[in-house]
Amino acid sequence: MSRFLLGVAGVGLGAYGVVLLLGAGFADAWPVLVWLGGALAVHDAVLAPLLVGLGVLAARLVGWRPGRAVLLLVLVLLGTLTLVALPVLLGYGAIPDDPGLQERSYRFGWLVVAAAVLVGSAAVGLRMWRRGPPSGR
Repeated sequence: MSRFLLGVAGVGLGAYGVVLLLGAGFADAWPVLVWLGGALAVHDAVLAPLLVGLGVLAARLVGWRPGRAVLLLVLVLLGTLTLVALPVLLGYGAIPDDPGLQERSYRFGWLVVAAAVLVGSAAVGLRMWRRGPPSGR
């Protein structure tokens, strides 16, 4: 039931986003549509195959160990976060009409999130290490 409710919420929020996008006018919506299409293409053509390949490689080299799962977790989370944040981390995308947009420290924010991912991943790895390998193997 909870998955169903999450699905309904996701579809509802997606529909709301489409309404907002279409309400902005096609000229304003075009760059967003290009960005979304590019993000989908990069995900399907680069990110997903790379992560699957890393998972297969880690499984063959390491076997089951909590470290492998945690390493893949960190790679997925930090890799995706870094790809999305790369333009602002490098200082691109400043809008001349809104100088306050780039005033915050995006690098510091990224470091805080990266530290949280690492601490959380270490906690997950410790819990997995204490439990041992999954049953059925």
